[in-house]
Amino acid sequence: MNNVEVGLREEARKLLSEKKVAVMVGYEAGTLPLTATPCFISTPEEVDRLVYNPFCVQNLAVYVTEIISQHRDSQKRLKPEEKTKKVVGIVARGCTSRSLVIHLQEKQYGRDEVVILGVPCRGYVDSKKLAAGVGGRDITAGTLDGDKIRVQIASGAKELALAEVTADNCLTCHFNNPVIQDLMLAE
Repeated sequence: MNNVEVGLREEARKLLSEKKVAVMVGYEAGTLPLTATPCFISTPEEVDRLVYNPFCVQNLAVYVTEIISQHRDSQKRLKPEEKTKKVVGIVARGCTSRSLVIHLQEKQYGRDEVVILGVPCRGYVDSKKLAAGVGGRDITAGTLDGDKIRVQIASGAKELALAEVTADNCLTCHFNNPVIQDLMLAE
């Protein structure tokens, strides 16, 4: 577990415990090796599922819009004074934060309805490049060790440089840190 993950889990636990957010949108380990998948955490006891690493590929901003829209739809028949806001916490790297800014500019939700936990990004792993790096063979296990990815395939072990499998759009990205956040979890 890296320092960003430690800070992420601490802050998410605090936000959920203090009821400052109803749900935290982040990433958890995927079911396949070297993958991560979006997750939705609503209790402090679940925060240990949160991960953050180069396998976190999806832009999570779309889920904020969806969660808030569903909440608003569920309150359509309530009197105005009975309606509540649902505050969503989100793990955001540079590209995610740029999407959130667009949502805010389009008034899809208010700034008071989202808590943004900023994380630094050095790029994410392109699954096609990773597959090509192992000759299209199935990866049975894998670990990230600094700037190296160690994979286990049927024919043995293989080591790849993280830079070799980083997505092309990440190689030219100028937004390694979020452009908007409530708390930055690392430098």
